[in-house]
Amino acid sequence: MKSVVYKKELGIGGILSESWRLFRGNLWLFFIISFVVYIPVNAILTFSNADAMIDQGLRGIRMYMRVIQLLEFLIGTIATMAVAYLVKKRLDNKKISSWTALKEAMFKWPAAIFTSIVAGISLIFLFLLLIVPGVIYSVYWLFILYVIILKDKSFFDAMSYSKSVVKGRWWRTLGYAFVFGLLALVVSFLLGLVFGGFSFFLPAGIFMDLFDVVFGTFVDFLITYFTVVFVVFFLNLDATKK
Repeated sequence: MKSVVYKKELGIGGILSESWRLFRGNLWLFFIISFVVYIPVNAILTFSNADAMIDQGLRGIRMYMRVIQLLEFLIGTIATMAVAYLVKKRLDNKKISSWTALKEAMFKWPAAIFTSIVAGISLIFLFLLLIVPGVIYSVYWLFILYVIILKDKSFFDAMSYSKSVVKGRWWRTLGYAFVFGLLALVVSFLLGLVFGGFSFFLPAGIFMDLFDVVFGTFVDFLITYFTVVFVVFFLNLDATKK
């Protein structure tokens, strides 16, 4: 039976509810994707010389944050596209494995990286010209990664397709994305407090480092729910565009 995602425009509650149904029903598949992608990322961050960077003060903290952003951009993109591919197949009532989704994401990874770079450079020029065009096109190009993995488009074709999905519903897209992003931020913050509580009782050393890797990966797995939310949001917008 055709999913409600394809039938009518969903509100915030409808998107969150449908996303939770998909996330809860495919927990193991999403966990494998998170485990494969984020264990290496968290291990690099944990066992790198992060403390030395942070001890350098504000400059070191900025450098550490850039390392995180770079890893999320280069490696996290794979997880995002794999989740998107898996969600689309499940909504179409097709069963696939996490490995198939990861393989498809890896295949589209070069196009995703280069398209993101092109979009990023374009946004820099738009922001330099005037702030408003930069903000407008940041929303228009919000769904580039999903277009690449689900619509087999790249570069300017992907940017144009993402814009066509948002066009006429720019404010709605911005508002919904803000709510979903805020919810993800709150959940991440609360999970961070839990992490701080547990880590307080652990001695410094290898056990603390291993705990950082495992707990960080578990948090990434839980936050995958919000990736599902944005995928469902995109698919709903795409199915109901005029």
